[in-house]
Amino acid sequence: MNDPGGEESQGQELLRGIHISSTGEVTIAPELEEVLCDLAIDLQADDDLPVDVEHVVAAIIIGVQQGDIHRVTRITTRDPALRKVLARNVKMLFEKYGGQVSENDDELETEEDDG
Repeated sequence: MNDPGGEESQGQELLRGIHISSTGEVTIAPELEEVLCDLAIDLQADDDLPVDVEHVVAAIIIGVQQGDIHRVTRITTRDPALRKVLARNVKMLFEKYGGQVSENDDELETEEDDG
């Protein structure tokens, strides 16, 4: 697909500060890093699951794709509706996929175990 505006090379903006490329690579703006970490910690405490930032981002992507999170949503730890959607999606990731959010998860675990 030809994109004369160059938007495809930058990726599609899912939410302010979160872009996804046509290959599925996600880019996070630096200003979102802390709030995503805080959300991961909160969600981990809520459900006793080993939640990290990748799980939160995957839960956001699922929420946007399903229409549960609108593109104008501001990512914050103080939004109970957002936390509810993220918690549901994170649980689904662990129930359905064992918490794996990318094809490289197995390789990363193997490398960490070897090192």
